[in-house]
Amino acid sequence: MRGDRGDGLPKPYVIFTERDAGDLLVSLRVFGRANIWFAAAIEGVCAGMRDILPWQKAARMAAPAITDRRISRSEGIGPAPARGTSLTIEFLSPVDVSGVRGPLGRSLVSRMLRRASGMARWHGLALAPDTTRRLTACLDALDFNESGLVAGRYLSPNRHAQKRAHETREGLLRIHGDLSPLLPLLAIAERCHVGRAAVEGLGRFRLLDPADHGQVAASART
Repeated sequence: MRGDRGDGLPKPYVIFTERDAGDLLVSLRVFGRANIWFAAAIEGVCAGMRDILPWQKAARMAAPAITDRRISRSEGIGPAPARGTSLTIEFLSPVDVSGVRGPLGRSLVSRMLRRASGMARWHGLALAPDTTRRLTACLDALDFNESGLVAGRYLSPNRHAQKRAHETREGLLRIHGDLSPLLPLLAIAERCHVGRAAVEGLGRFRLLDPADHGQVAASART
């Protein structure tokens, strides 16, 4: 659903996982008008976990039982972090940075804005050209601190069993400057991840208020 320049419709969902004590929580989040397929999509996820994932071959265990399913609907998003001149983005899963040109921090935030803009089409919305230009000018004026990002990589096998390696980053990206015009779109992007393989759980992040920074640092030390 994309053209040669990468424009078009992104896939209207993300899948991600979290640990809850000894349980694994698998979440499927579907956006906008694609929700008409949600019932079929969740059945497909459950069937895939039971019948497709190679539990015995990869983990030497039987397929785990699905003990609970919950469905929730969210209209709108939560408030963006408080306006100010400082913001930290914490990547909760590695974000693909393969093919990044230019400063890494600016590129990651630019991708977040494009991701939010593309996903908005599933809600019947789009950014006006003058809004895009204004956001780009705001982006160019920001200062990015990438010292909290940690390099890594992940392997992405294709249908020919070729394990292609992709460069990633994980950790904290700190931003300083006038963020006010960007915050609403960043709050949207927080719901839909960013970068290649975002639908598979990569590029998951959260926006932190300056008041949260100390808590993140303390948890990192422990």
